[in-house]
Amino acid sequence: MNPLTLRLENVGRFAEATIDLPEGTAALAGPNGSGKSTILNAIELALFATGSRDLAGCLGPNSDRLALELVFEHAGATYRVRRSYRAGKSTLDLELASGDSWTPLSRETTKATQQLISETLGLSRVTFNASAFLGQGRAGAFPDADPADRKAILAEILDPRGLWPKLAALATAERKAAETAAQIAQAKITEREQRVAALPGLTAQVAALEDCESHARIDANLAEAALEAAQATLAAAATQAEKIRTLTVQHDHARHTLAQADTAVAEARQAAGELPAAQSELYALTAQSARLPELEAKLEEQRQARAERDAAVERKRHAEETCDRLRGDADRLVAEYTEFGGRLDAAEARLTHLHHAGAGVERCDRCEQILGTEAHTASITNLTVEAAKLNDVKAAKATAVEAAEAAWAGARGALSAIVVPVVEEGTFGLDLQAARAAAQKQPFAAAKVDRLAEQAARLPDLAGDALSALALAEDAGDALTAAKDGAADSDTLKQHVTVARRAVEVARAVLDTAAAELTRTRQSIEHLQEVEQEIAALAEETRETNEQLDLLRVAERAYGRDGIPVLIVENVLPQIESEANRILDLMPTAKGETLRLELHTQAEKRDGALRETLDIVVVDQFGGRPFESYSGGEQGRLNVALRLSLSRLLTTRRGAESRVLVLDEVPYLDELGQEQLVDVIASLAGVYDRVLTVNHSPNVADRFEQVIAVESDTRGLSRIVGARDAVSA
Repeated sequence: MNPLTLRLENVGRFAEATIDLPEGTAALAGPNGSGKSTILNAIELALFATGSRDLAGCLGPNSDRLALELVFEHAGATYRVRRSYRAGKSTLDLELASGDSWTPLSRETTKATQQLISETLGLSRVTFNASAFLGQGRAGAFPDADPADRKAILAEILDPRGLWPKLAALATAERKAAETAAQIAQAKITEREQRVAALPGLTAQVAALEDCESHARIDANLAEAALEAAQATLAAAATQAEKIRTLTVQHDHARHTLAQADTAVAEARQAAGELPAAQSELYALTAQSARLPELEAKLEEQRQARAERDAAVERKRHAEETCDRLRGDADRLVAEYTEFGGRLDAAEARLTHLHHAGAGVERCDRCEQILGTEAHTASITNLTVEAAKLNDVKAAKATAVEAAEAAWAGARGALSAIVVPVVEEGTFGLDLQAARAAAQKQPFAAAKVDRLAEQAARLPDLAGDALSALALAEDAGDALTAAKDGAADSDTLKQHVTVARRAVEVARAVLDTAAAELTRTRQSIEHLQEVEQEIAALAEETRETNEQLDLLRVAERAYGRDGIPVLIVENVLPQIESEANRILDLMPTAKGETLRLELHTQAEKRDGALRETLDIVVVDQFGGRPFESYSGGEQGRLNVALRLSLSRLLTTRRGAESRVLVLDEVPYLDELGQEQLVDVIASLAGVYDRVLTVNHSPNVADRFEQVIAVESDTRGLSRIVGARDAVSA
């Protein structure tokens, strides 16, 4: 992992800052509280922050929202991680550079996205802080940990993908599955052996069933022969019965023909008796219907007289309406003539008065003002014109009145000329109805007479047919009686057949049962023989499973915490000790003493047995002592040596995957130790692409390739002054 650019928004004292992290070694310089550690911590938070819990404490005073963005390279690809926090809620996004754009990699949840970041880097927060990131106050993250936790941290550094626990878990799961399979196979063997135990008894049972089937087959053949004989007898009886049924049908037909002949004779005799009365009725209907044309002509004459009377009544009503309308018109015109005559008389009287009165005397009819000469003259002129118009209208009305009165007189004359004739009602209605009814009945009466005459004429022939039908019926009765006398009892024969058929069914059922039981027993024997083969196969499978179980138990122990991981840790401890002691050689104490560091993986218990551990033992001129017994300055050197050796190990194990080293202020490290730390970092040239550290000493800071200056303004806000080359560079 190689960080490239860091962007801060309202993080700590930084309102907004974008930092291009330089290659090589760089020191963050500035006064206390200016925000140097904030920059380094922001790198760790961008990669591993635990949601709102970590980000809430970094929220600055400039806004209610915090934002972090880190662009970094890893395994040949460029990534961008972005975090934000507001009102107790945080967001996390991971993106991959694709040309000039970013492809989202974020998963459904923040937790899943954080897991993806750790999987991509091969680093957890613990391993990052224990090796590549020495945050402020966290330099002793590895030395200060419990021995068991030290081992876990080291194991995670050596196995960043968690391969050995995964293999151990996989071996355990497969071992349990194999044990279950072995148990199931053994249960199957036991169950099948119990079933196979019945094989000798089934073999003896087959012989008994074969004998039983042979006897049942003989019984079935005898029953079928008896059934065939009974069926043959029943068939002969059925033939005789069919003959009887035929003769019965013939006898019934002859009797039916005789009955029809007797009925026809009776009907002919009845028709001969009814014929005279029908003929008399026909004569009466013929005479009554003969009057129908005369009565229909009288009815038409009466209809025409009524129509003429109705037309005269309608003309008279219309003439009366016309007289009333014309009289109204004449009255209206007389009223209009009278009205205009009155208006004309008033206008002429006013005009005469104006002529005699002269100007300056009369008042205007509208405004009541005294009429002057001009107004007096204009009034006379207007009245003269108005009187002329009224005179013309009066003359026209007089003409209209004369015309209306003339029209009214003509209408009265036309009304008086209309005469309404009187129609006499006839008394022939009942005769007409009777004649019409007789005309409708006459055809039916004629047809009845013809039908009765025809039936009466056939009486001699029908009497002869009746005698012939009687002779045929007697002959058919004699033949039927003779056939019945020679017939057998079919019901008894049917009972014999039913009994024989039931005997066949029973014999066949016994045979089928015996055959089915024999087949089932043979199939059971074949199945048990197959089960014997299954037992052999299961035994072989169990043997192979047990062999696999032995291998899986070995793998489970090998991949477990006391197996291969322990061997790897023990194999890498000399490398860690060597690198830590190389660094300690570059950092002697103020007295000139060089400390040595040893890592012990086992310790003796009180009972003399050994226990697994990871103790840090420091060796000086007086011998070996626990790490915790040394002073702060000495522990500072030891912390640096251990952490840098772990960081170096991380880089070595991952090739070029971890190319950054972050060091905040190491506690208790004196000025000499600070200068020595610069020499140590210089000795790691080429191991890391970027080394970032915080330093308050200008002399020490200027020894780095780059210096990033940080300061606070008058408002207490931090800002990046800029990156510059160190003096020594």
